[in-house]
Amino acid sequence: MDVDIHQVINDDQKIADIHEAAELFEPRVEYAFSYLQVFSAICVIFAHGAGEVGYMAGPLATIWDVYLKGQLSSTVRPPIWVVLIAALGLVIGLATYGYNVCRAMGVKLAKLTPTRGFAAELATAFVIMIGSQYGLPTSSSQCITGAIVGVGILEGAKGVNWTLFVKQFFSWVATLFVTGFES
Repeated sequence: MDVDIHQVINDDQKIADIHEAAELFEPRVEYAFSYLQVFSAICVIFAHGAGEVGYMAGPLATIWDVYLKGQLSSTVRPPIWVVLIAALGLVIGLATYGYNVCRAMGVKLAKLTPTRGFAAELATAFVIMIGSQYGLPTSSSQCITGAIVGVGILEGAKGVNWTLFVKQFFSWVATLFVTGFES
């Protein structure tokens, strides 16, 4: 897929202003953090898989368990093939739509550089892993959004695309009402 996620900086003055206002760090530091960011990205992927694949595998595992046993169990251990299907779905989703997420989160919401991305990813991975460890429901998208906004705020109020953040926030709130209504 050949998509320039940074083109939006040239197309949208508001986003260009966010990127212009951001502090520039020493290029050697950014270069060093580009390698460290690989580590933080791996941490996020691990944490994301621990949380999100379970959410994706749960309904299919429950359906499979009811099919096999003819009744609903209080706990279901998903078979490995269910986990693999969920993981494959996650990979396909990221491969086909991931660039839109990267553009929205890494370019439109705030300016991300290797140093900023490292901080946001490490914070995200930490929160998700702690939440998973204690069985707390966590959302990878909400965690990374909060971390990116936190990094953007360090640039001042102009470091964050507040319009985009408010849209995301209200979509989360709407999700609660829609899923509650459907239940």
